[in-house]
Amino acid sequence: MSANDKDQVEKKLPAKKKRRPLRRLSWFTAKLFLLLIFVSGLVLTWMYKTESGTKTALSMLEKLSVGSLKFSGVQGTLDDELKLDEFSFISQDLHVKGSAVILQWRPTALWRRHIDITSLQLIALTVATRSSESAASIPVDIGLPFSLNAPRLALGRLHIASLMDGGKQVETLQLSGLTGSFSYQDKQFKAQTILTSPWGKLTGNADLGSLAPFKLNSRLSLQGKLQEGIPPVTLQGVVSGSLHDMQVALEAALDSATDKTIKNQHLQGHAKARISAFTAPYVRELDIDVQHLDPSAWQAGAPQADLRILTQLKPVSADKKKNPEFGLTGPITIHNAQAASINKQGLPVQSLSTKLFWQGQHLSLKDLAVQLAGKGKLHGEADINWQAADLQADLKLNLVNIDLNQIDQRLHASNIQGKFFAQTAKDKSIKLQAKLQDARASLNAEASYQHEKLLLKLDKIDLQAEDAHLQGTGDISFAGKQVFNLKASLKDFDPARWVATPAGRLQADFSAHGQLLPRLDVQANLQQLQGQYAGQAVQAGMDMRWLQDQQLQVKQLDLRFGKNTLTGQGNWGSADDILKLNIDAQDLSHLNPLLSNWQLALGGNLKADATLRGRFNQPAGSLDALAKQVIIKRGNQQISIAELKSRLNLANGIKGQFEGEIVASHIASEVPASSNATNTSVSAAVNHKPDKIEQVILKLQGRRDAHKLSLETIFPNKQTLSLAASGSMQADAKNDAAWSWNGQLQALNLNGQPDLRLQSSASLQVSAQAVRLGSLSLQSAMGKLQLDELEWTPAALKTSGQVSDVQVVEITNLFYPQHAVSGNLKLNAQWKLQLKESAQGEIKLQRQSGDLRFNDPEGTGTSVALGIRAVQLQMKLGGLVAGSAGENVSLDLVADGSRLGQWQVKANTQLSKQNDAWTILASAPLSGQITAAVPDLQWLGPFINPGVVLKGKLNADARLSGSIGKPGYRATLAGREMEIAFASEGLLLPNGSFDAQIEDKHLKVTNLQFSNTVTNMPRHAQFQGVNWIGRKGEFKASGDIDIGKETGSIQAQWTQFPLLQRKDRWLVVSGEANIVETNNIWSLTGKVLADGAYFRLPKLPPPSLSSDVVVIRKTDKAVAKAAEADSNRKSLKTRVDVSFDMGPRFVFVGRGLDTGLEGSLRLRSIDGSPLQANGSIRTLKGVYEGYGQQLEIERGILNFQGPPSNPGLNIRALRKGLPIEAGVEVFGTVSAPQVRLVSEPDVPDAEKLSWLVLGRGSDQLASGDASLLMSAATAIFGGDGSRNVPRDIVQGLGFDEFSIGSSSNGSSSRLPGQTIAGSTGTSNATTDQVVSVGKRLMPGLVLSVERGLSDASGGIKLSWQLTRRISIIGRAGNESAVDVNYTFSFN
Repeated sequence: MSANDKDQVEKKLPAKKKRRPLRRLSWFTAKLFLLLIFVSGLVLTWMYKTESGTKTALSMLEKLSVGSLKFSGVQGTLDDELKLDEFSFISQDLHVKGSAVILQWRPTALWRRHIDITSLQLIALTVATRSSESAASIPVDIGLPFSLNAPRLALGRLHIASLMDGGKQVETLQLSGLTGSFSYQDKQFKAQTILTSPWGKLTGNADLGSLAPFKLNSRLSLQGKLQEGIPPVTLQGVVSGSLHDMQVALEAALDSATDKTIKNQHLQGHAKARISAFTAPYVRELDIDVQHLDPSAWQAGAPQADLRILTQLKPVSADKKKNPEFGLTGPITIHNAQAASINKQGLPVQSLSTKLFWQGQHLSLKDLAVQLAGKGKLHGEADINWQAADLQADLKLNLVNIDLNQIDQRLHASNIQGKFFAQTAKDKSIKLQAKLQDARASLNAEASYQHEKLLLKLDKIDLQAEDAHLQGTGDISFAGKQVFNLKASLKDFDPARWVATPAGRLQADFSAHGQLLPRLDVQANLQQLQGQYAGQAVQAGMDMRWLQDQQLQVKQLDLRFGKNTLTGQGNWGSADDILKLNIDAQDLSHLNPLLSNWQLALGGNLKADATLRGRFNQPAGSLDALAKQVIIKRGNQQISIAELKSRLNLANGIKGQFEGEIVASHIASEVPASSNATNTSVSAAVNHKPDKIEQVILKLQGRRDAHKLSLETIFPNKQTLSLAASGSMQADAKNDAAWSWNGQLQALNLNGQPDLRLQSSASLQVSAQAVRLGSLSLQSAMGKLQLDELEWTPAALKTSGQVSDVQVVEITNLFYPQHAVSGNLKLNAQWKLQLKESAQGEIKLQRQSGDLRFNDPEGTGTSVALGIRAVQLQMKLGGLVAGSAGENVSLDLVADGSRLGQWQVKANTQLSKQNDAWTILASAPLSGQITAAVPDLQWLGPFINPGVVLKGKLNADARLSGSIGKPGYRATLAGREMEIAFASEGLLLPNGSFDAQIEDKHLKVTNLQFSNTVTNMPRHAQFQGVNWIGRKGEFKASGDIDIGKETGSIQAQWTQFPLLQRKDRWLVVSGEANIVETNNIWSLTGKVLADGAYFRLPKLPPPSLSSDVVVIRKTDKAVAKAAEADSNRKSLKTRVDVSFDMGPRFVFVGRGLDTGLEGSLRLRSIDGSPLQANGSIRTLKGVYEGYGQQLEIERGILNFQGPPSNPGLNIRALRKGLPIEAGVEVFGTVSAPQVRLVSEPDVPDAEKLSWLVLGRGSDQLASGDASLLMSAATAIFGGDGSRNVPRDIVQGLGFDEFSIGSSSNGSSSRLPGQTIAGSTGTSNATTDQVVSVGKRLMPGLVLSVERGLSDASGGIKLSWQLTRRISIIGRAGNESAVDVNYTFSFN
């Protein structure tokens, strides 16, 4: 390499070294930039993808907004779903606050200048704006700088408010249940929405261009009530054109489909208008036509009418110099097709017409004409202009032939003529004058209004009606302090002449003066009031002054009404003031005419002395009161207090002594049966009502800032409730009138059953705006309660806690006493609720231990356990329900048990905020599902009927729908291996299956089937050779019933079904029966055949209660109320037509009868008429054991041609196998039978009776046979004492006297004649039935033999009638005695 080359290289190398630092700097800068980008990406990704990053981003946004933006309760991420408990934005003219926000969006769309909101939900949104006085400018373009798509929007409640000074918000509109969509694309806004407004449900869609003139096309539909108390309305509207010139067409009608009770169903309305949103005139045309408007259908108490309202209004041509303001003018006409007087709830106006002119502050009614009912007319004109500095008014109204009786028929007929004027005078005041007169009354009134002074003066009012006279003057200023003066006098004034009130006659002089601002100051003076009102003497004198929030001055107060007086004197309001009051009300019922408008009535008497001291915000004083037999009645509610005593003393100042005692005795409450009961009857009833509370004692002791409170309540069952607390009254530092009580709840005890004890003291704060209760623990034998917190304000509720060891059976019996269920099941529960602008919370309940047992479901005296293994209930609150203002309420219940089975309930409804209170409305939607699989139905029997034994398996699947107030449900029921038994009757339905569907009030039974086999046969001669054991029978039924519509049908069929298989009751039946509703008539038809039957009655009837024993059950009142409710329902028309066939083998054994029966019977009834029977029943191979013998029934026929309880009789029974076969024949009816003795061959009756009873002739009678024959004859021919044995039998036996009746000798038995179990067979002297046969030895001397019919008592009696009143009677037998009787009688 040459030297030159080396030099060249050397020169180049240093140059290269000089460029290296610059390159390094470039590389460093690039790397730093890339690192910043990477870190920024990581930070953005962290903020975008993570919850912590999202919280940080929103926190930074809050700081950047300098407090204008605030976020709380942030959950989720900006990338996917963002949840906010609350957010707010506050500026000078705009306040926005949102609650429970859920946002789902696609932020990547922002790169395309597009906002894509997948879903946006808010529970509540409040928007408050400050009104602006500046005129709105006409925009050219209202478009957005980006496109927007929000297909799913949901807002629970939207509050729109006006923003006032100091940040106060005044709500102007509330909308709820908003759902819809919103988009902006290609210079076009599109929106769809469904919402609930104060006037009803609104559905609408709109397209609006973003460029002038803002082309508009919109349709809307409103359905609902424009205000509470009016019928629902359907409103359809179309808006077309542009915002510069909108054409609006509306049609309205009452929504009779929603409310079937609407009276004004023919109402229709039409309206057309042209409106400009930016340029005057804003309303360019307005035509309204309303037909068949009835005000009574819109407002309770409004008059009934049939109105047509017509108006055609157009804008007034504005004069920019004279009056540039907007106005309307045109005719208004109203016609009433049903004019009627007020007492008939009518409107006594036939027509009204006028020409309206309105512009700014100028209103004019020209050609005003009102035609009243009858010949009455009002006509005139009015012109009012308050635009100028001086108010200008000109009103002229003429009254012609006004008949008050046509206006209200409760008033006297009249012919009132008169005029009413209002004109601006030369002194710029408005003079008002009314002169009305009639033959019996006159009214003269003069007044003036000075617009500059804002002073209204009543120069004179003079009302005269016969001898009654009312005069008055006064004035009031509407400027400054608004000073007023009033003077009036009454003379022989009867209020009943003018208003519906009791009659009276009053004399009075009254004056009042004062001012309204800045505080009310009234000086009232009633110099003299005397007379009578509502039948009571009235006398009063009063001189008082009221200074609002400062002082009450009473110079004189003396009120007397009937036997009640109130007197007072002094001042109250300043520190040293004293006001004394005395009440002596000897009969509070005298005040009831004054309280009738409030439906309030009082009774009893009251004496009280009160002294008031101190300031209004720190009251002090004393009270001693005693009230007796107090009755307070409002509507149907009545409260009575036998005695109320109170003694209270409160000293001045925060350290003032505070003591008192209130004692109330015998407190009762009831709902009287009649709300129209008089005061006397109500007062008389106070001593007959059971006490709800025997005594209440409230004691206070201490100072304002430290005192003790105790309460003791004694109940009629000697149970007591005691409460003790201590605390202080504290004034609000910002508001002296606002007080709060802060203290400790120290004791709360309830002894007896149930019991309750407070475990430890709890803090308590009470004020008008809040209640706060600290940690609280209550314990009882029925459970434990632990309250962690409770905080209530008018706008919010927050609480949490738990209960444990809850005894389910004991608590149930406390409210609904019952004996069917017992057990030791215990539950526990936890809750945590927070109700503010949104609702959040959860309630959990679960089984803790124990089980439930059903007592004696099989009638065997043993109980059955449900075998409960688990019960879990969970209720959750929170989450907006789209399309409504409500929040979701979900309920999940799961229960499991060996006999209980598996139960699962899922239900959902809504919780809504109404008037700042959370509630579940009756209209809240209901949805859910209920499934159950019950393996053993044995425990359900007692619920159906105490005598029912139920077995089997049941599966149920139900769906809930409708609303809370009108729930709907659809259920499918399937029962298998079912068995129903009535143990007391021996009825058994085994091997059953059941399938049914229930939909609301509609029941459809597709299958009800039972099968049974014959297991035994009756042991009777007529069943010899018959063996049905093992034969299978079936019962099937199906039907369809609509309980709501009271329609349906049921079909039942028996096929050789063994219904009864007891030893004494055995029945196998076949046949069919149908219950069908046709033309509102329920018909029961059917044919039933007894394939075989055997009935054996016991020898003696079961014990029964005596006729004078009345059993009253606790359930009788409830049953009576239910029966009364059923009787008030529309009665059902019924028809019965059922045939019974005895079949080939029907055997009856009992009461001495052993026979087969054959024949048929048809029972019929129409619409509740008495049951009628047709047919005949015959005996077959029957015998009868009577009179100690066995008679063969030759002929036994019962013929039915009328009531089934009174068939015709055709019976012949003989004693066979004797030379003379004697017996009886019975003819006639059951109510009037005719019995005679028969024999073959025919012999005298005495012989027939002897052969029938003894089996031999009368010539072979032995000792004692005669009395036996008399007993038999009595049994045959009647034993009621009103019928004797035929004379030929008596004479044939050789007796002079024979009678059957009550014994006159007293009972020979020491047992009572009646017990609660029934007759003992032994009677007392007044009820013993005896047979007496006697022989007359001489006139007045009779020897007789007596024999008891009901027992073995007997004896011989010798009676000697000495005179008409004196007789001697000697007896020998079970009792031996000699009696001397003296008989007398009196009326």
